[in-house]
Amino acid sequence: MLADVDGKFDIIVANILAEILLELIPQMDAHLNEGGQVIFSGIDYLQLPKIEKSLDENGFKIDLTMKQGRWVGLAITRKEK
Repeated sequence: MLADVDGKFDIIVANILAEILLELIPQMDAHLNEGGQVIFSGIDYLQLPKIEKSLDENGFKIDLTMKQGRWVGLAITRKEK
C-alpha cells in the first residue's frame, strides 16, 4: 500500500475500512518519524479486536479510543522499547 511513498512523517491519518488498515499497519513503522502519531477512524467496533492485535504485533499501542455509535477512532503511537 505504501510502496510508492517515500519519506517519514510526524502523523499518519487513515479513515478507511479495517481490512485496508490491516494491510497498512505492518508498513507504518517505516514511514512514521520518531515520536510520531497515527490516527485511525472509521473502524467498525466489531473489527476492533483485529486492529488491536495487528497494532500490538507490529510494535504499536493505542493511547486513546473514541467511539460514536458503531464507529471507533484510535490515537496510536509506537510502544516503548
